[in-house]
Amino acid sequence: MSLPTLEIPTFETILPSTQKKISYRPYLVKEEKILLMALETEDEKAMIKAMKDVIRACTFNILDADDMTTYDLEYLFLKIRAKSVGETTQLQFKCDKCSTFTPILVNLDEIEVSYPGGKKVGPHKIQLTPKIGISLKPLTVRALCRIDTSTTDKGQLITDLLAGSIETIYDQDKVYHTAEVPQTDVCAFIDTLNRDQLKDIQTFIENLPHIEKTFTFSCGNKECKHINTHTVKGVKAFFA
Repeated sequence: MSLPTLEIPTFETILPSTQKKISYRPYLVKEEKILLMALETEDEKAMIKAMKDVIRACTFNILDADDMTTYDLEYLFLKIRAKSVGETTQLQFKCDKCSTFTPILVNLDEIEVSYPGGKKVGPHKIQLTPKIGISLKPLTVRALCRIDTSTTDKGQLITDLLAGSIETIYDQDKVYHTAEVPQTDVCAFIDTLNRDQLKDIQTFIENLPHIEKTFTFSCGNKECKHINTHTVKGVKAFFA
């Protein structure tokens, strides 16, 4: 005799980068175990892999998380989590004046993608010289996974992030796709840029969409009551 099958609700949302409608379901116990194990390791790459696995399963194997932009991954995972464990979570914010921590109840369904540079995010071309230019794109999950974000070499981390955002390098004769070029060669190319050229790339990256929410709250210390404003970024900030 077979056991009864539980009905699993499905929901829809719009993927920020493509404005494509996506169907998804809450994650189940077996997938929550994957997330909890990744959280216990405190390893960022393990957490990203767990998020990818959950997204692939919860979108019925329609989406390849590796090809998603990082902000699509964070947005969709937050939507899935809200339907899986509840729309609200509690965060602790430190008062700027007295350092008291105040609990704030957050509605995850209200967390949206911030577009500091506008919703049109790529491809974006920068002409470095009269003969050489580059095409930039938002960082994908695949590109992020190739970067050692735990490194203490901040200069190398910045170079790797920049390299992951360059889609092509072109001159008058040829277009070079960075996916087909060794990462070391792309990093070496970045090292030859001057300060103004580098600043143009950094500006593009800084203006990319990301998960962000600003909270204004009164300090929970009755003797303080200072009004604070804190902005949090990234999906990890909402894992209370």
